[in-house]
Amino acid sequence: MENQINLEELHHMKAKFEQADKDGSDGIEMEEFLEHFGNLLGASLNSTQLKQLFMKIDADSNGSVDWDEFTNFMFLKRQTGSGDGDDSNSAYLTKETPDVNANTHPSVYHRDIVNAVCYVSDIDKYATGSRDGSFRLWNAADLQHSRTIQNCLGSWVTDLCVVPGEKRLTVSASDRSISFYGIYRQNLELTGRIFTSGMMGSPQCMTNAVIAEKNHLVFGDTKGAVRMLKCEHDMDGNGRSMYKEDYVTVHDEHKDWVTKLMYIPELNAMVSSSMDATLKIVDSYENKFKLRHSVNLHSKGVYSFDWCHAHSMMISGGVERDIMLWHGSTGHKIGSLVGHTSSISNVCVDNNLHEVISLSTDKTIKIWDLRTNRCIQTMVDKNKYRPEDRINAMFHDPKRRQLLTATTKIRPWKQMMKTRESQGHSHAVVGCLYNHEFDVAVSADEDCEVCVWNVSSGQRDGRFTNAHPDSRITAMTFDALERRFVTGANDGTVRMWNHNNGQLLKELVHEEEMSEVTELLYVMDEAHDAKLIICVGWNRRIIVWEETEDHILSEYRMMLGHEEDILCATHCSGTTMLATGDYSGRIILWNLYSGFKRATFQIQSSNAYNTACERLCFLAAREDIAEGPVLISGGADGNLHVWLCGGSPNKAGGG
Repeated sequence: MENQINLEELHHMKAKFEQADKDGSDGIEMEEFLEHFGNLLGASLNSTQLKQLFMKIDADSNGSVDWDEFTNFMFLKRQTGSGDGDDSNSAYLTKETPDVNANTHPSVYHRDIVNAVCYVSDIDKYATGSRDGSFRLWNAADLQHSRTIQNCLGSWVTDLCVVPGEKRLTVSASDRSISFYGIYRQNLELTGRIFTSGMMGSPQCMTNAVIAEKNHLVFGDTKGAVRMLKCEHDMDGNGRSMYKEDYVTVHDEHKDWVTKLMYIPELNAMVSSSMDATLKIVDSYENKFKLRHSVNLHSKGVYSFDWCHAHSMMISGGVERDIMLWHGSTGHKIGSLVGHTSSISNVCVDNNLHEVISLSTDKTIKIWDLRTNRCIQTMVDKNKYRPEDRINAMFHDPKRRQLLTATTKIRPWKQMMKTRESQGHSHAVVGCLYNHEFDVAVSADEDCEVCVWNVSSGQRDGRFTNAHPDSRITAMTFDALERRFVTGANDGTVRMWNHNNGQLLKELVHEEEMSEVTELLYVMDEAHDAKLIICVGWNRRIIVWEETEDHILSEYRMMLGHEEDILCATHCSGTTMLATGDYSGRIILWNLYSGFKRATFQIQSSNAYNTACERLCFLAAREDIAEGPVLISGGADGNLHVWLCGGSPNKAGGG
């Protein structure tokens, strides 16, 4: 009990927090934090270390710490302690965060229990489907209620499914309907509805399957059949019955209703579970399906399962209290996770941390380490719920590092990373940057693990993993204030992080060719009141995002001019000049805002294969050089070239 924060301590911290919040903004800035909490939290820390502590607490890196962020950090610090005897990488906070919808009308919550939760990335919201016949949208950042849509009256919403890249949310219901909602900006509109017909059962679960490079909706019903839709999703909103040519039967092997479906690309197979105590693995070849295995490891109904990419194994649970681990290709049992005292209603895998999250009908959540098959954390939701006192749906969000459970509303369980100072990278390091603001070094490796190092002591101050799943980090930079960390990968993705605590802050998306990112720049231009993120790479395009407060930045500008892969870029501080260099040795000087080409330079070499421009750097403008800023390039020929960037747009000096 000595690691718990008592009530007196909490009141003391609350009073000190309110005292520090001089401007009444419900948050304290760094100067206020250093003045009022320096002695309380870090009497042995210097000014730089206190600043780094502030950034760890400031989860969203907005420059201000609110009471929720402060208490979350304090409870985690007490809860996790030094980590002795615990080899886990993370811990979930059990303290319930305040409900942002508490002061709104009760109608924002569902009237009956939630059956499904999913994330709709196109609008950055969570969706919940309930037995009250509606589904509701909640802002992913703070879980604020956004919209309620009544899908059907007198029937349950049984499942929700999002098709990546197609801007569509699919809703199944117990009235035998499957409804399609198109996503238009921040709105959803019903575009079609289809009903199962004849002797078919009502749809209970759905998934998206990419077969022959096309997205297909697959659903399982109450009769034990699994079917794949072939028809168009845009149809009469009033709905129609399903014709035989509208679907293909994947299999009808189950003898009871289907509880969950999942398409697994690594196995090229569809997996289904059922209350008949079996799981079926069906091979898929275009529109042809063949049963590979019937897995009979359970003696009673199976409620849920998930696939672990890292270990190529399946995890399943149901009416029995044990969780089964089995090989996805053969169906052979590998082991079991024993510890729950009630039926398992939901399981999911955190592939980043090699962990299994399980939920039982007595509202107990357990976190398991798949490398040791040990339970590393147990959480119990002690709240009383109506109309049923149980948790029916669970969703793990690896990007925001949180677990969501749903009854008639959503409850988040924040996941915080632990640090083990003795460990470094386990894969080749691809880059390292020094942060002047906090006197730390930030490094990244080929496995997309990012480490933060105390330069003075050599100890690791933080770490987060899987920054770009199934990819390699190829470029990285800090923002202008060095409080946030931007990474780019060989799959073309770009993300912004709070490197002090591993919180994903923003995703920068574009619709151009997804090729390797070779350079990232962050430009803060006070003259134009602009904060810009610039990305170049093998797609030969210069992509410029202007930073906003949105989590997903999808608005961008593009500049074209290179005919070979762009290898490097640099910005001349205090000007609108941007320079980019490519594999052919061509260097282009741009106006960052208009996209106008100010000048084009060419590295000359007797060997055509040694002309690549691999590095660029602007020297600060000097009064004794009338021609303006000086650009230095380095490349494969082993020489440094100096270019004068002022004067006539087509005139430059080299040497």
